[in-house]
Amino acid sequence: MSDPSLIVVRGAYRGTDPTYACTAHDVQKGRYALLEVQDGRVTKRTLVPASDRAVVEEAMQHYRGVTVDARDDAALVSKLKAPAHAVQADEAFFAGLRRAKSDEELQALTDLHAATRERLDAEAVTTSTFRGVAQKEGHKSAFEVTKARGFTQYRGGLQDAKGRVSDMTRVVARTPEWEERMERVERGFRAAEKQLCIGARIKDLDDAFMQELDRDKDYVYGSVVHHTGYESHETSVPLDTIQRYDFHVLGAAVSDGSETALVYRSGHAFGDDHEAKYGALYAAAAPDETAYGDAQEDEDMQAAFRSTELLQPRIERLRAARAALDGALPSYRKAELHELDAALQTVNAAPDESAILRAEDAERAVTVRLLQAQPVQEDKYQGLTELQRAQLELCM
Repeated sequence: MSDPSLIVVRGAYRGTDPTYACTAHDVQKGRYALLEVQDGRVTKRTLVPASDRAVVEEAMQHYRGVTVDARDDAALVSKLKAPAHAVQADEAFFAGLRRAKSDEELQALTDLHAATRERLDAEAVTTSTFRGVAQKEGHKSAFEVTKARGFTQYRGGLQDAKGRVSDMTRVVARTPEWEERMERVERGFRAAEKQLCIGARIKDLDDAFMQELDRDKDYVYGSVVHHTGYESHETSVPLDTIQRYDFHVLGAAVSDGSETALVYRSGHAFGDDHEAKYGALYAAAAPDETAYGDAQEDEDMQAAFRSTELLQPRIERLRAARAALDGALPSYRKAELHELDAALQTVNAAPDESAILRAEDAERAVTVRLLQAQPVQEDKYQGLTELQRAQLELCM
């Protein structure tokens, strides 16, 4: 068992900071969150008022691995005087933590979006009816109606006690042109939905959506999916592929050139059970066995498609560990990394279980030699690898 490390996150002076809410599981203003991490899991959360800043700074002195929130945001409580060995965490670091949702978070977001969708689709939805039901269920809410020449847009959102949000719309056409446009948009959503599985590229989803639209009449801003969690648009999280533990909203901003409707259709959780629920999507994503002479080759390719996605967190951890070792080893010992580098090259070329196991063995051997010969370097290596292992766990 490794030594515990500490991550310190700053909350907002007023309101709720989404990053703080995600990591601290708290929505109160004016606080610091101290997260003790051991073996990749958060073992303890401590919330400290901003007025007790000295308490936080003192606590950091007792950990060999420390990461402190260094985001440049005037809305957050004061930055801290961190120990010399602390790692300064920026927005990119926290984006990695916010992306991966726990099972509980995925279920909560799914329920919020389903409830929002149900209320918006009610014929007699009004501000009072939407917010009234939300209040009874203990949710904060927002609701607005936008009347344009070509359509009426009903937009509603919910926020639960832990800060998770939903943001959905219902767009009702008022002219024949917009009625036809909304029919094309729905066809586009269905086309994109057929490819909406773990491993799908956002570009491919966008292309599938746009193929159903009229490029001379319809204008689309942004992608057909976006991350949602503690903000309706988590723009700091990379939008590249659909990854396991993501939560996405299928929706787009659609315009006729003068008026723009936000069409936010549905929420989608990509947890461990997604493949079991939507097996047909994954079968469609695998190569067509009629295109090959050997059906077994198809099965192997499909297995490789799935296993690469499952192995990706281990590959990312290995890369982070390699970077940490490079920083911890003195120059005259860099040659010890050659075996690990060779193993990582094999992983990059063919990411399978056996290649990753060899790379993990090589990394473990270098680490053991380093810690036995130079224990003074342990905190530098240990802190970085602890953070990497914590990335998929911090929001649980």
